[in-house]
Amino acid sequence: MKLFQRRNQNIKDERIENLKNKVYREMFTVVTIICGFSMALKLFFIGLHANVTTEILVLILPGLYYLLRITKLGIYSEEIEMHDQKSKLSISVKNIVYALAIGIVLGVGFGLRAAIMDASTTGEAVYYFVLVFVATLMIYVPIIAFTATLIHVAAKRKSEQMINENLEDQDKKW
Repeated sequence: MKLFQRRNQNIKDERIENLKNKVYREMFTVVTIICGFSMALKLFFIGLHANVTTEILVLILPGLYYLLRITKLGIYSEEIEMHDQKSKLSISVKNIVYALAIGIVLGVGFGLRAAIMDASTTGEAVYYFVLVFVATLMIYVPIIAFTATLIHVAAKRKSEQMINENLEDQDKKW
């Protein structure tokens, strides 16, 4: 007797699903900030030999999973097109801006650490800070920008391939 069972249990309210997704995005952002802060504190106070493997994994793996998943579904290239239509800056330009920002943050952090730990006079501290800051920018900004651009291009190409494969499969069915 199925008199009191609920029907249509698979029906979901789209508004609720969107709000839940928004909460998940916010939660991911908070976790990312906490891990980044934890990693920065460990590196600043303990030094470069600090064990930050857990923080790095927590920062990298969810983003990597998301990238792989939306690429495999063919959503990435569509998401990029929508972003480029709405935004003044394309994703390629934003990758360079983010690389520069990350390089500046790393340069300031490494420069402050070098100035505090190694310098004995104020002049030496300023010299060490500037030297380490510039060297960090020269090393990390090109590497980060190249890596981000390479990942973007590869993911976009793979996403477009997946879209074409899905369209071909649908054509074969008809």
